[in-house]
Amino acid sequence: MSVYEYGDHELQKIKVWNYSDNNENTFIYIHGGAWRDPNNTYDELKTVAENNPQATFIGINYRLSPEVKHPDHYLDVYTALSYIHFNYKYKKIHLMGYSVGATICLQLIQHLHDRKSPIHFNSIKFLDGIYDIEELLNEYPSYISFVNDAFSKLDEADESINLLKKPNIDKNTSIIIVQSLQDELLSMSQTKLLIDYFVIWDIGFTLLTGNWGKHDDIYGAHRSEIFMKV
Repeated sequence: MSVYEYGDHELQKIKVWNYSDNNENTFIYIHGGAWRDPNNTYDELKTVAENNPQATFIGINYRLSPEVKHPDHYLDVYTALSYIHFNYKYKKIHLMGYSVGATICLQLIQHLHDRKSPIHFNSIKFLDGIYDIEELLNEYPSYISFVNDAFSKLDEADESINLLKKPNIDKNTSIIIVQSLQDELLSMSQTKLLIDYFVIWDIGFTLLTGNWGKHDDIYGAHRSEIFMKV
């Protein structure tokens, strides 16, 4: 396991497990935590990496709110992906994001055509994520506190996470949507919005649901099994 810096801030780091350019699969993980919780980090990947030494795992940390606001979280992840692309050899590469990490995955596929994408992913996995801020606040009004920490204006939040914006996905990229039916912080409503989004744009996906525990359990004993899906 090794830690590398992709920027000057203490949180602009990646952690790498089991790296070998001979590994068939490389998994990149973006943590959640409402853009602001320091308890959510790339170390959520640790047990999965240690139990699967045949694959490379890379976790991305990024700057948190309220110290920074959008688009800094997304831009940090983009910078980290560029760093990975230019410093590591890989064969099949898989992106996954949990909670607002899944939100950032959505932003990446919506906005990377505005930049030259550094990586073409073999799969992208959305884990119990947030995909529509307006609908999120309609369902959970109290969540306005962390949304305000992360965005300067609500209009900016709605524009940056926009389910009307066409995704930029390679036709060979597998899309996997995951939701624990016992998630007490995010209902299936957000996941259903993401399902509708891919249906509208005629993009195939795999949906995985199950009784896998509460939101912050991140699938508990099933974590390795779910994270390793490709």
